[in-house]
Amino acid sequence: MKVFPTNAQDLQFYNTTYEHIGEAEPFDPNFGCSSPYLAPNVARTKCILPCRFDLAKHFMTHGGVDGLKEKYEMLATRMQSFGRYIFNISHHPVLEKLFESEAFIKSAKKICPLHKQILDPFQYHFIIQIPGQVLPVHLDAAIFEHASRFQYPTWLPVVMVGAGLHKDKFIDQVQGVAYLHEWNDTSFGGHLAYYTENSNKPSIEIPYPRGVGFMDGQKLEGSAAQILERIPEDAGFEEKLFTKYRKYIAVLIPFTICQFLWWCTAIKHDFLSLYSTKWEMPLTMFFGATIAGMTSEGGGSVAFPVMTFVLHIKPNDARDFSLMIQSFGMTMASFTILFMRVKVEWRSIIFGSIGAIPGSILGFEFLDTKFSAEQKKMFFVSIWSSFAVALWILNREYKRKTFDQIQNFSPYKAIVLLATGFVGGIFTSFAGSGLDICTFSIITLLFRVSEKTATPTSIVLMAMNTIFCFYWRAMIDENISQTSWDYLKICIPIVVLMAPFGRVGAAIIFGGFVFFEILCRIGKRLVIEEAGQKQKPDDIA
Repeated sequence: MKVFPTNAQDLQFYNTTYEHIGEAEPFDPNFGCSSPYLAPNVARTKCILPCRFDLAKHFMTHGGVDGLKEKYEMLATRMQSFGRYIFNISHHPVLEKLFESEAFIKSAKKICPLHKQILDPFQYHFIIQIPGQVLPVHLDAAIFEHASRFQYPTWLPVVMVGAGLHKDKFIDQVQGVAYLHEWNDTSFGGHLAYYTENSNKPSIEIPYPRGVGFMDGQKLEGSAAQILERIPEDAGFEEKLFTKYRKYIAVLIPFTICQFLWWCTAIKHDFLSLYSTKWEMPLTMFFGATIAGMTSEGGGSVAFPVMTFVLHIKPNDARDFSLMIQSFGMTMASFTILFMRVKVEWRSIIFGSIGAIPGSILGFEFLDTKFSAEQKKMFFVSIWSSFAVALWILNREYKRKTFDQIQNFSPYKAIVLLATGFVGGIFTSFAGSGLDICTFSIITLLFRVSEKTATPTSIVLMAMNTIFCFYWRAMIDENISQTSWDYLKICIPIVVLMAPFGRVGAAIIFGGFVFFEILCRIGKRLVIEEAGQKQKPDDIA
């Protein structure tokens, strides 16, 4: 590999049966092509649409991920990177060894559909970019049976994918994107931006030296629904069921199991009679569990203020109920997240949990008795006010660069997560929630993790923490009131349905911001009103 022409001249490396589909016009040696979107063919006899006209048109119109507003000449120069296509892998032993390596094959198969696990290496594309150049947002060159870049202009199969044509002839691909530079300073640029779903905000990967990432870049979205539409008719029953209907099964499994066990227990121990006198909490948790599934916050964020500010229940009882009910609802939501293979930041979950356990114990055993009921209510309002501010900051930075996991993980970042978990555990011991808020805020604001990763991460983390706290209060402290137990008995069937449903059906961070902003304002007003009233005994505050 000695010569690297611009990628617009890719036809130097392969032949195509039809270089145009009728748009060609004669090439004028003196004036060139009449349209800025046409380019000379290899023989310089015709003006045709470039092979990646789709890529060029999109970049010229929208300016790429950064929304560049520049003249045609500058944008054209930016995307004219250099490179070579290699289709005869066997002529290059190094490439052949790479494609045959066990690690490469194992990673590639994770991207392939379950019924298409046979890999056939066919192409290596070597790209060189000089400072200022970019590889515009694009779908990778698509391949159909008898329709690829070797038969038609590359842009045409891409359009076929977008139009949903000939799905039965579609051939899946796996692309490995590797970086061959040697410097470690990632501020030079070269970040990989990719879209995993129908979103206007990309995920960003840092260009680590010798790093490689695998993806299927020829699909419109990485959503399971589109992939599953191509399951062949002869696929097994279980493959169709657990893939095509994964979203529904993810909700039905926890719902069915918990509902069955609850109804058996409720009928035997007469839980149903409690609804006539304690109906207000099931109604509250209908909304609380939905919010728990759709945002990074647990149902306790609704239960605690309603129980303390509206029903005037003791904060300790409200906290215990919040922990107990979230151990059911958020665990069901976590099952849905893991079953659907939603991406989570596992290092945040592990280190956050390690810090949260001692923080929760410290709060339960030593700090809880140091504060009055009014102070605990104020703690709750302060926690949620800070979270509303965090969401406000996130929503203001519309085009901020985010990642799907913590980048450059180090002992320092592990310590930050441990400290965050510890503080969040203390907050949780007061108000039944707080660990999820602290973790969500830190990994989004400090580590710039995408909210789409941070939300399911905080749900799984909070589910694990509430299970521990429930155990500690019930088995170690043995100090959960009968009121909390009664509310738990009648709210379980509500939360095990609405928490997973909220996880599947919602992505409304802005709505969460509005909810918590309103909640904080109401809480502030109620606390001020209570402070102005005659001081009540702590046991009935």
